[in-house]
Amino acid sequence: MLKATRNKQEPFKYSSLGGAEIALVPTKETQQAATPPKLAIDYDKEMEITFWNAVKDSKSKDLLQAYLDRYPSGNFAGQAKNLTDQLAEAAETWDKAKNTSSIDVLEAFAVRYRETFYADLARARIEELKKPHVAMVVPPNAPSSVSPFDGEWAALTNGGSGCKNKRWPLTVLIEGKNMKMIGYRKSGRLAADGAFAFYIPGLENDYALVVGKLAGNSGVGRYKYKSGFCFGTMTLRWRQ
Repeated sequence: MLKATRNKQEPFKYSSLGGAEIALVPTKETQQAATPPKLAIDYDKEMEITFWNAVKDSKSKDLLQAYLDRYPSGNFAGQAKNLTDQLAEAAETWDKAKNTSSIDVLEAFAVRYRETFYADLARARIEELKKPHVAMVVPPNAPSSVSPFDGEWAALTNGGSGCKNKRWPLTVLIEGKNMKMIGYRKSGRLAADGAFAFYIPGLENDYALVVGKLAGNSGVGRYKYKSGFCFGTMTLRWRQ
């Protein structure tokens, strides 16, 4: 045809494309395939993370052990075990160091075990050693019910990260074997050697038991609320 028409016309060729259909506009199926599937939420993992965040800074062996009991092979089990071991070591070392009069020893202890609440006890002991000691005298004609600790004591809490009132001033009244917080119904008991245990209130039905010892004009104790998320130390000083 090219020869007959002097290259003015060219024959047209066409054929069909084989294979599957080619869509020029995206179909519903291709749109669905392009959308990445939603990943399922691992609620167990989320609960473990929440649990760990609640106890990791508590400095409480009981709370850390609660995490290990619930997640023995958890993502943070190694850290929890290291912290509980450190707390156990700090408790054993503190039993040997708590009665020392060496400020250097106590300061070294506070630095080594700074991640535990025993460091707070060491610092409180240092503060007591730095203060002048004044001997308390029982009046010679005082009845047997009167102890050398009778009177009002100024108490101050030093709470941990979970406490709403980290530093809470209180007044404690001692009469013989009885200890009572002025302004509250909570009370406790005092032994002849100065060992004491009494309760302090908290929010709603929560409360804490303070356990410690008085010596001379001062004392120190530890407390932990029933809820477990607030704990710390308390220092006491006799008001002359």
